Amino acid sequence: MTGKDTTGKAKRPKRSAKVIPIKSGMKAPQKAAEKPLHSPARRVGNGLTIKQERFCQAYAACGNGTEAYRQVYNAGKMKPAVINQKSFELLSNAKITVRVESIRAALAKACAVSVESLSAELTEAMELARAANQPGAFVQAVMARAKLHGLIVERVENKTTQFVVAAPEPDATTEEWIAGIEAKLA
Repeated sequence: MTGKDTTGKAKRPKRSAKVIPIKSGMKAPQKAAEKPLHSPARRVGNGLTIKQERFCQAYAACGNGTEAYRQVYNAGKMKPAVINQKSFELLSNAKITVRVESIRAALAKACAVSVESLSAELTEAMELARAANQPGAFVQAVMARAKLHGLIVERVENKTTQFVVAAPEPDATTEEWIAGIEAKLA
């Protein structure tokens, strides 16, 4: 049935789906599985995606959301403002905030244990040095323990001397200019 539409053009006939009779023992044709535009993100046990988990770990380590985003996501062609915004959005996610805090708590616990164990080892070294009558080793162990607990902080003073050399007068010769500098230095 072909007719004409309001513009005067011929209408195309409507196509109907082909009906294929199924014989016994044949399977019905199946539609091609519709693929999503991108694969669904795999999630780790805490409900975060793998990249979100990596972001949490990077952020807990460096403390900078923008830097953590650059480390984890493909941000090579992104503008700094966009990277900053994306990292802010991630850090605004409650699940990510909770995960970062749990990672930080675990890191703090691990650090506390290592400081305690190092302190115990230095105390043992002090006792061994005292028993062996080695005052140098004893002093070294005491100093290391004090530094470990922040009681002694090494400060290095950096002294630099700057020389400012005046530009030569426009009509002065090189010898006159050098003589003028030597006279100022003397």
